[in-house]
Amino acid sequence: MRGLATIVLMSALGASAFATPSSVETLVREDLMARPYLGAGWVRPVVSDETRVRLQGRVPDERFRTLLGLATEHVAGVTSVTNELAVDPALPPRQLRPSERDRVRLENARKALRADPELEPYSTLQVTKTLHGFLVTGAVEKRSQRQKIAVMLGRFRGATIENRVVVRPNASRRGLPGDPDPDARALAREVAVAIRAERLLDGQASAEVAAEGGTLVLRGEARDLVAHDLAVEVAHGALLKALRDREWRGDDTSGLPSRVRSLIIVGDGEPVTTR
Repeated sequence: MRGLATIVLMSALGASAFATPSSVETLVREDLMARPYLGAGWVRPVVSDETRVRLQGRVPDERFRTLLGLATEHVAGVTSVTNELAVDPALPPRQLRPSERDRVRLENARKALRADPELEPYSTLQVTKTLHGFLVTGAVEKRSQRQKIAVMLGRFRGATIENRVVVRPNASRRGLPGDPDPDARALAREVAVAIRAERLLDGQASAEVAAEGGTLVLRGEARDLVAHDLAVEVAHGALLKALRDREWRGDDTSGLPSRVRSLIIVGDGEPVTTR
């Protein structure tokens, strides 16, 4: 699962330079294995000419099919993808194991703090897993902020919150990125439009996109982990295309965001408002 991971576009025109041909099949298989919603034997990647990938097998719905095609395109070293996955609605969805559900909850808790503009600057805030929920540590400057953390994390069902955050004047804060320049804001808008235009995300995921330094940050919510990862891969592809288009025009892209970071909260299957 992607969680808080940052996807880095090493070069809009030369991503394949960062993977040797012999490693492409390994990278594709590792990407598939890292997705806990995929059942054993569902997807078989077939690599030819060392960099061309065909995806064969079955998936439960079109979201999976589109997601895996996009994700494979974005694996370093892949030069083309032929998506031969068949949609089989009778294929029973794979249920996350308890440890995997716990991981999603933990990532949600961490992302919730980082997505909040009032709490994000506090550099010592940490969320770790306990036997039955979360342990939150660190320091903030106001009692209301400490209470806000408890309320915010309390929304995640099935988790007990142990709030050890202390209130301390001059609590350590990180510097916030400055306002993005017009080109970076335009890039963020392009990616946001691409996410809204993806019909498979209707009722599945919503995301606001902001340029923060060299990163496009996604904030919103997703119905489940599949919807989350689809939104991230759509954003990844839109950013890659936008940078490539600018480079082909001869524009300077050195100061534009080249990463996607997801702070999208993953839900438990309930539809989300996307329009």
